[in-house]
Amino acid sequence: MRRKGFLIALLLLLVGAEGSLAPESFNQIPAEYQASWLMGWPGALGLGDLKANYPGYFYKVDPSVEMVIQGEFPRCRYISYVAHDIQNRVIGTLHDSEIAPDPGSINPFLPGADWNAPNRKYTIIIRFTPPPPGKGPEVVRGMQAARGNIMYVGAQADGSPNPGGLLAYRRYLPSQGYDFNGGVPMPVIYYRRVSDGSLVKPPISNMQQYLFFIRAFSSGIKNAIKSREWSNRAFGREQKEAVQWHRSPVVGAENPDTVYLIAKIKPRKDKLLVFRWKAPTFPDTYHNKGITGKEDVRYWSMCFAPATTMTVFTLADVDAVISQDGFVNLVVGFGAEKPAKVKPENGYTWVDLKGKNIRFLLYRNMVVSPEFKFSARDVPAGELVIDQIGDYLPRAKWVSSEDF
Repeated sequence: MRRKGFLIALLLLLVGAEGSLAPESFNQIPAEYQASWLMGWPGALGLGDLKANYPGYFYKVDPSVEMVIQGEFPRCRYISYVAHDIQNRVIGTLHDSEIAPDPGSINPFLPGADWNAPNRKYTIIIRFTPPPPGKGPEVVRGMQAARGNIMYVGAQADGSPNPGGLLAYRRYLPSQGYDFNGGVPMPVIYYRRVSDGSLVKPPISNMQQYLFFIRAFSSGIKNAIKSREWSNRAFGREQKEAVQWHRSPVVGAENPDTVYLIAKIKPRKDKLLVFRWKAPTFPDTYHNKGITGKEDVRYWSMCFAPATTMTVFTLADVDAVISQDGFVNLVVGFGAEKPAKVKPENGYTWVDLKGKNIRFLLYRNMVVSPEFKFSARDVPAGELVIDQIGDYLPRAKWVSSEDF
């Protein structure tokens, strides 16, 4: 009953949060032909990143129509569209730099592009058929493919017919002075007939959206439980280190562009947890500077969560103090007193998690450069990560405030 009441309350939140489409920005699509995003997905679920926002849209497969998304590239660190099948498995994805801009526009996520360009529109087409045979410019994610700006969602990850699923729109770390919309309207979703291009009203109602949401949310909870159960088994053995990282095999909602490391800890109120690692380089889009293409990763962060796996704190790359030699010295307190010398000017990042009962850590690297050799992407899922990535592994030890 408690869970049912929670879901009802969540639906009420969604009803109040949907909308914000600004149709006048794109070809004057009449309002009755626009579909509505669900804006209230709980980003903290399953060790989610609190610097990110996850609008979603549930689609129903109908090969006679296609879904069109018209948007503008926002001012944020990363965006992507990820299509899930009815079993919540990833079947297609496009991230920012893979999206071709509309004629006359530019993609500011490309290396060297003008980050603040005013002309930044794009169009994506979702087709409700399996991907066609043959090869060409494509980004393959398992069974499915996104070719150009077209995603195919007619088949499930195992090749069977797909009746519908979730399209997730991820947005990470908006630039300074912007909200998660990044200074642009929410993308417009509408449908048109494949035969003649005429507009069609959305084939899935708001109520169906909410019912799909309950199903997907339940699946997300199950994945979070699986992640926790796997972690309990993996970390059931005695740990030799204060923090022992594994390549994560299960997360609440997979992002194919991300490498995840997970660790389990037992907070000590009388000790400080002191991390030191070399930070991958990243673009400074937060301060509205463009992407050079020479960065190690697009984004990194460390999330802290209790046994529920609902994140309570996220340390994003831009929030960390990084020394001239490229290292992060992170000091986390769970009740122990903050040492006087733990200050940004001394090269330290301080995080106070007193009373938070943290049990899990998740360290993510997103859009890792092919040239960057110190990522755990080649470590098998579930395996320990010890020396494979050298100084780029966040190593930690327990230290008393007096001995710091």
